[in-house]
Amino acid sequence: MGLSPEDRVRSRKVDTGEDPSRTADKCYAHRCTDRAVDFLAKYSNEDFLCVVAYDEPHGPSLCPKEYSDKYKGFEFPHSSNVDDSLRDKPAEQRIWAGKRLNEVQPPIESHQFFGSHTFVDAEIGRVLDAIDKHVPNALVLFTADHGVFLESHRLLDKGPAMYDEITRIPFIVRWPGVTPAGTSCAHPVSHIDISGTLMEYFGYEVPLTMEGKSMLATLRNPALQTRPEVFIEWGRYEVDHDGFGGLQPIRSICDGRYKLSIHLLTTDELYDLETDPAEMNNLIESKQHAEIRNQLHDRLLVWMNESRDPFRGYYWGRRSWRNSYPERWEGDGMTRQRENDGYLPRELDYDTGLPMSKATRPK
Repeated sequence: MGLSPEDRVRSRKVDTGEDPSRTADKCYAHRCTDRAVDFLAKYSNEDFLCVVAYDEPHGPSLCPKEYSDKYKGFEFPHSSNVDDSLRDKPAEQRIWAGKRLNEVQPPIESHQFFGSHTFVDAEIGRVLDAIDKHVPNALVLFTADHGVFLESHRLLDKGPAMYDEITRIPFIVRWPGVTPAGTSCAHPVSHIDISGTLMEYFGYEVPLTMEGKSMLATLRNPALQTRPEVFIEWGRYEVDHDGFGGLQPIRSICDGRYKLSIHLLTTDELYDLETDPAEMNNLIESKQHAEIRNQLHDRLLVWMNESRDPFRGYYWGRRSWRNSYPERWEGDGMTRQRENDGYLPRELDYDTGLPMSKATRPK
């Protein structure tokens, strides 16, 4: 975004954050906000979609020094799971934790990380001020791609795990005159439904080819539930970080209280978020929870079929705690073709040569 090669290199180094000459105009968030403010002023009389995506507070968490200085000496409170032994957890988590498994966890101090949050918060405030000035009735959505562990479960940053610290992210809506101010939604929502929500907002039909749906009704009435559960997937990084942890396929389902995570190559996890919000007690082998576990498991497998998960197969169903699940080459016998999007001709059924009637069906 207009930086010299030298400034680009400096923008990826943590030490740059201690340089007082690193003013806001050299920071990504400020420059993004400038563009957003200009855009809002220019297109306020038209229908538009403006996406503002910040790099901060992602590492190296650079911000003007006056923001990070506010957090020097600040210690982030330890959560109860900082000392998680990971004894009954997936093996990749213990490998990831490494030497931290046998260490006393140090105080969590990161003045640049926390300062960067405050800096970005101020930049978001500039965007909201511009919205209030130019398009005060606009629908505003705020969310993030992931959280960070900050030593929870003895892990750093984010990666192949489904704990709330990295998967339960902000989702804040402001829609004056429509979404009730000061309310919250008790039901899980998913990023996969954002595109469908925006399509309905702009007056378009949500095509069947999209996996998501619209949550516009929930935005109008937060008591309404868009879907009974949300699904979380992990494959691996595809660009630049593809060596981090290698292949660790995970599929997870959460209904708001219980979270089931299938780690294809190792131990699975089940947590009761109501009684164990820190996710310390893995209930995957609990006989008392077998029924809810298996129900979630069945719903997860249906989702993998309906979303045409390219990794699906009998091994997701036949787990050590559910060896009664059929072990057969064709899995559960379901297949899925492309849904009818209204633009392309209906695909043909391989067995009959006729246009298919249902995209997801036994085969």
